[in-house]
Amino acid sequence: MAERAAIAAWVARTLTYVSRLRYTRRAEANKNLNVSDQLQAFFTDLPRPEELAEVYLIGKATSHNNIWHLGAAGGSDEWEMLLSPRDLGMASKKNWQDSVDLSTRKTKLLGLNAVPTALDRHDVKTVFHVVWSTLGFMARKSYSDTPVHPHSTVRFRKQHRGFGDLLKELPASRPPAGSFAIQESEGG
Repeated sequence: MAERAAIAAWVARTLTYVSRLRYTRRAEANKNLNVSDQLQAFFTDLPRPEELAEVYLIGKATSHNNIWHLGAAGGSDEWEMLLSPRDLGMASKKNWQDSVDLSTRKTKLLGLNAVPTALDRHDVKTVFHVVWSTLGFMARKSYSDTPVHPHSTVRFRKQHRGFGDLLKELPASRPPAGSFAIQESEGG
């Protein structure tokens, strides 16, 4: 649950700055564009807009609690996707099919879990990194439009730490499948 909240907060933070840009640069703003497309229209040299699009997509899935219908089939321990959001009659935009591999239920570029209940700390780190680097890029372009200070501090574990330094507190990569085998305790 904390992972979903963290990802929703990061996406909301990005939306706040995009809303600010849409206000301060009204003449260039297009309300019909999603976050990543709008930022790409504002900044033609925006690094990795496809990654930002995946982050925004997962943020929307999380905040809107998109539904997946899962079930165990054939006595297997593995969960099988029986129906996708589209199969359930949900309006699904083109970027969902372009960004999510329905067989793995992960985004194609970043490997983010597309099922909100499957999000983990690895997804949080990836979202944090993409959003933080995007906000840093935007601030370097125009600090008055995106007043994000690169050395902002936050209190973490009883110390003031650089906000961007918190990335080091999250795991570097997702462990290989099966690396968390449950060990039986001796004597029971």
